[in-house]
Amino acid sequence: MGAQHRAVTRRRSGAALVFAVALASCTTGPLPRLPQVEQATEAVQGGGDRYRAHRACGEAGSVDDLVACMRNAGWDFVARGPGYSEAECWQARDRGEVDRITAQCFVRSNEARGKVTP
Repeated sequence: MGAQHRAVTRRRSGAALVFAVALASCTTGPLPRLPQVEQATEAVQGGGDRYRAHRACGEAGSVDDLVACMRNAGWDFVARGPGYSEAECWQARDRGEVDRITAQCFVRSNEARGKVTP
């Protein structure tokens, strides 16, 4: 019965080790980017600054004017990438469709990051 007990204990230890390694791998490295969570967090923490700036810049006559206005307000156009909002934002920018460029197409600029708006 001792050998059987050791085999069961060894299997449990192995399973615990696999679980610990899997858990550790989930907590190291960059976390996946979830735009919806980022936007909700920003709206709550930042008071919706990006949305207010986008509304204020909404009278821009062209994509370039909108991007310049948002840059002056502390927001950069999102980097080109395959993600959900990035691809749509760049498609609208490349086509000059200013009405399709939403507030989600902008991210806090490096210069404005860390500054708190009263």
